Amino acid sequence: TIGTNISTITSKIKKLDSSITVTFKNSSSTTITSATIATGMTMTIGIGSNSKTYTVVIRGDVNGDGKINAKDLLKMEKYIISPKINTLTDLEFYASDFNQDSKVNATDLLKVELYIVKGNTLN
Repeated sequence: TIGTNISTITSKIKKLDSSITVTFKNSSSTTITSATIATGMTMTIGIGSNSKTYTVVIRGDVNGDGKINAKDLLKMEKYIISPKINTLTDLEFYASDFNQDSKVNATDLLKVELYIVKGNTLN
């Protein structure tokens, strides 16, 4: 969920089993312990010698700053208007595609606009 802090997620996972290790890294692969979760971060969960790494995608956080604002909206608008010139990375595309129809279009854009203007949820 947008605005969730790394420490909140880590503590919830550790409540399940205190031996679980949780490591977050930013897009520069630097380990971080306290920040808002953002698109492009990785989360590694380990139990004993086994671990699995996941890449975080927050719907609406297109630019990976952990917020949903006009910068994300502008990035989506530019892509919709001219996708050959204003490309999106895979992560940016996934963060933009709210209805998961493998397209980024006006329907997705409207979701971000409603969130920014009215505080609607991004479901």
